[in-house]
Amino acid sequence: MKILFSRLFRVIRLDRTMFDEIATDPSLQPQSVWAVAIFAMATSFGLFSRAGGVAVNVVLITTMLAWYIWAFSIFYIGSRAFRGGDESVERKAVMRMVAFATAPGLIRLLGLIPKSFSILFLISSVWIIVTAVIGLKKVFVQARTGQIAAVTIGTWLAATLFQAIMIVTLLSVFGVSKSGS
Repeated sequence: MKILFSRLFRVIRLDRTMFDEIATDPSLQPQSVWAVAIFAMATSFGLFSRAGGVAVNVVLITTMLAWYIWAFSIFYIGSRAFRGGDESVERKAVMRMVAFATAPGLIRLLGLIPKSFSILFLISSVWIIVTAVIGLKKVFVQARTGQIAAVTIGTWLAATLFQAIMIVTLLSVFGVSKSGS
């Protein structure tokens, strides 16, 4: 875990050598899954801890699903739109990069402080997108930064909308309100 957190903090600091490692080292795949799980826990506890265990679990699961939708959408669109030369993009490299790009989302755990989550969500979301764009430039070498940014932002918005709809739907199904009543 110490090595994982070291890598996460290098990503948070936008250490470009870390992005090179993530893009080229398939052995980091298991750590990328843990990176997303830790991000999902920080998001769920920071956002819905006062609403109870069901809400925390719903947000935990939907955060992981939204990450997968975001990462796979980037791969799918990017591998078709950014074709160049003989380069082929590995799906797992994109998934790893987007997983580690969620590292700035650890700040969402501070959402436990009353009335702080909205600003933390905004700051961390922008930071995550910037991190993803910088990292994905290492995966989609032929693409221009603006192209990567457009795909990253568009797919993030779609995944976030999906997550919001799922959260509202599932919390309604389980009869959970934000206040926990």
